[in-house]
Formats: sequence, C-alpha cells, structure tokens
Amino acid sequence: MDSIINIIPGMSAVAAAFWGIYVYSKQQRFKRLQNLSQIFQRFADNKNDFLEIFALCDSSFPDYGNEEIQHLAELPAKSKLQYLALLEDVALYADYSKVDRNYAIHLFQWQFYYIYNDAVIARAFWSNLGGVEECVQSYWSYQKKFSGYCNPEKQRV
Repeated sequence: MDSIINIIPGMSAVAAAFWGIYVYSKQQRFKRLQNLSQIFQRFADNKNDFLEIFALCDSSFPDYGNEEIQHLAELPAKSKLQYLALLEDVALYADYSKVDRNYAIHLFQWQFYYIYNDAVIARAFWSNLGGVEECVQSYWSYQKKFSGYCNPEKQRV
C-alpha cells in the first residue's frame, strides 16, 4: 500500500509534464498561425498594389481577357517586386518556421498559382521583370518551390 501511495505523486507529475508539453505546443502553433495571418493582413492592406495585382490576375482567369492581361503587363516593376517579396515572406515563413504548409497554401494558393503555374498570367506578370526563368533561379527560388504545392481546382465555386 505504501508503494502505491509513493507512485501516485510520480504519475501525476508525469501527467502534468505531458499536459504542459501539449499546451506549449498548441500555444506555439497558435502563435505561428497568428504570424501567418499577419502576413495575409499585409496582403489585404491596400497600401501597396497587392489587391490590384491579385484582382487583375483573378479577373483574367480563366478566359484571359486582353484588357486585364495588358494592364497586368504594364504595371510598374516596383509594385510587382513588392508583391513577389510578400510571396517570398510566405514561402520562407512556411519553410523555416515549420508552419503547417496547408494553412499557408489555403491562404495564398491563388496568389502563387497565378504568378507561377498559369502560363498566360505568369508571362504577363513577368514581362517587365526579365522573365520568370532568370529571376526564379536565383532570388525567388523558395516561392517557386512553394508554388509547386499550390494547384487549386480550375473550377471555383
């Protein structure tokens, strides 16, 4: 009977340790997701041309209207580079922070899909940046890799 009484505090300490580890991991995951949502908030904040770029891509898909494609091609390179920098933040954050990639894909799949995986929109977007091949080989390699995971359904609801 005395041995059972001595075991109970040890078992409760082990259970408390496991509970503490579980709570800590959930808190860390919440913080990482909160940081990812802050990146999305930067996208939604219309200080830059991010929403305009996305709206042009979105409105030209899937029928590829000439007006939208032409306007996308004529956007300033600075705006496009800022947009690419935001996408690079997402790709790096998902890669280095061990964020569940599915959350990042859910929030940013169409942004990556248009810029890298849709041939017509990508050609228009990269037209005044020197082309996708040259840029992606060096600086934007993380987001090119991440875009491979972003293949949304062609038929949207």
